[in-house]
Amino acid sequence: MVWNANTDSVTTGYKIYYGTASGNYGIPINVGNVTTFTLTGLTQGQTYFLAATAYSASGLESGFSNEVSGTAKDVEVVGTPGVLSGPTNGTTGTSYTYTTGASSSNLGDPVQYQFDWKGDASDLSSWGSASQSKTWTSAGTYSVRARARCATHTTVTSNWSSSLSVSISAAAPSSWLFCANENQQCSFTGTKNVRYGANGVYVYKSLTGGTMCTNTVFGDPTPGVVKQCYIQ
Repeated sequence: MVWNANTDSVTTGYKIYYGTASGNYGIPINVGNVTTFTLTGLTQGQTYFLAATAYSASGLESGFSNEVSGTAKDVEVVGTPGVLSGPTNGTTGTSYTYTTGASSSNLGDPVQYQFDWKGDASDLSSWGSASQSKTWTSAGTYSVRARARCATHTTVTSNWSSSLSVSISAAAPSSWLFCANENQQCSFTGTKNVRYGANGVYVYKSLTGGTMCTNTVFGDPTPGVVKQCYIQ
């Protein structure tokens, strides 16, 4: 509740009266010399009627202000998104997809998500789905995290999720062209030299008509690291 301050020289504070019927108030709340106050402990969905009075240091109290009314609602709360998933290693110039765990609002509003690609709020995505993609242009280690908000009450935003550490290395030399991420199809015609690996460690094969980019085909040159295929 917000009201205009009295302009006289004797007002030292205000009282708030409220109840569930117009003009029928309970015991007032002495809020002191302020002009805004938030009522708590109200019943959700109940309509309340409110009025204010001013009082002086000697205890004199004014009549009621104009009455206002409103229906109590819970404060909107948005849950912090869960653990992020996605590749923890990669190269510049390649698009990678990251997904954060589901979030929710206590009032059932739709939820949107925003990703912080550097972990310092300097590189933020647009608000959108819980699964979003990023292409890094510079090598480095990044702390990817996400937060959520209500789509219909966009000032209500959750805390940031836990961070996922992502190591991005410089792109492959220009003589090698990116073909596919691990577990994807590397498509090409004719016979090509293909290398498979990450972070400067690769297995090389000469293959014809395309290949799956998998450990089954090439072996695993960098266990525990997400790999890519390149063709020459």
